[in-house]
Amino acid sequence: MNTPTGELTRLLTGAADDIVEHRTAPGPDIPQLWRRGRRVTWAARTAAAGILGVVLLLVATGGVLLSGIPATVPSVGGMLTYPEVVSDLFPELLRTGDEPIFGLVATVPTASESDDSLVIERRGALASLGTSAVRADHIVLTAGGTAPALAPDGKRVRSSEGIVDLTDGSLTRPNSTDPVIQSLTGSRSVWSPDSQHVLVDTANGPAVLNVYADPVLTPAAGDQQVRAAGWRDITTLLGVRPAAGGGLDIVTRGLTEPRWTTVGTVAADAVRGSATPSRVFAAPDGSRLLLVWPGGSDPARSVLVDARTGARVPLAGETSATTAVWGSCDPVWQAGQPLLADGGLRRPASGETVMAFSGHTRHGCVALAGNELTGTPAPGAADAWQERLWRLWAAALPLGGVLALVGLVWMVVALRRSRRHGERFLPMVLGRLF
Repeated sequence: MNTPTGELTRLLTGAADDIVEHRTAPGPDIPQLWRRGRRVTWAARTAAAGILGVVLLLVATGGVLLSGIPATVPSVGGMLTYPEVVSDLFPELLRTGDEPIFGLVATVPTASESDDSLVIERRGALASLGTSAVRADHIVLTAGGTAPALAPDGKRVRSSEGIVDLTDGSLTRPNSTDPVIQSLTGSRSVWSPDSQHVLVDTANGPAVLNVYADPVLTPAAGDQQVRAAGWRDITTLLGVRPAAGGGLDIVTRGLTEPRWTTVGTVAADAVRGSATPSRVFAAPDGSRLLLVWPGGSDPARSVLVDARTGARVPLAGETSATTAVWGSCDPVWQAGQPLLADGGLRRPASGETVMAFSGHTRHGCVALAGNELTGTPAPGAADAWQERLWRLWAAALPLGGVLALVGLVWMVVALRRSRRHGERFLPMVLGRLF
């Protein structure tokens, strides 16, 4: 090696030593990299656990909704209650037995479902009797959106086909050849307080059947003017007919009596001088009468009177400007006051809700055992866990879906970024999915 070459080698070696000694680039901070990796890993696992938790919550609550959580039922011998809110979420099939039925509600027919009735349970839930339109051994409990008359003992109804025993589902059709009895299918009916007879209002006048659908009383001459209202006691019918001097006569007839007897008069000014009302309803104890006239283009007019004296009795919350509008449903009574029974129970004058459905489906007329609401109000199943879970599930479903979508997009983007940098971002199990 000559002198210039050796000198050049010495200079280059020295320069390289200076670069290595004084300008060395700092290496990676190993502890910092470990901390960053752990944070990213736990963030990914937390996101995955959150998404899984939302999915499990929706599945679990949905399963509970489908299976149903029974509401608290009053103990035997405890205070009798009725539900303020009835859950119409997933009605169950009611098994026949000796338990009396609290009430019935007519279903609103659809393109796929015909008229039927659902059982209202005192615990605040609905159950299905499993009946439908007449096919083979099936029977119709309701037609045209009106609920059938339910006996006070809660064990029989008079349907459009005859008398149905709800304990075993048997149907007894009228066996009389009398055309009046044979034409009772579309008429209004009221059970006696002892559940042994049913009053039927026909075009020829009131008739009475027993529990075997045999006629016990048939219309007499002149009974076309009598509007059947209900029962004064277990053997005495109650109704009204036009009075000679105006107003209405309150009339009664025993099951063994040949004619109607006038027992009171409703003054013409009390009924606003109108003719015979189109419908008359008696309180279950026979103490009051609700008289309803068709309103035509105006709302239907109604008057509540005492069934013995004929004197006006104000509706609960009634004022001089109040007009009670009545639909096609028979009223349900509570403590001598009639309640509107279309899709629930409401006071006609004030509009106050007494019993409502939770609002998942639409319903028609309501009929209670003996046409009377008894007991003290209770929350019902719609305020129990089943309805609460439904509200939680309905609220959590869209929120959970958004969170799951955001989490999924975030995980995919983060995975692609981590792969570009050669890092393991997701746990091994989730990483294999992508």
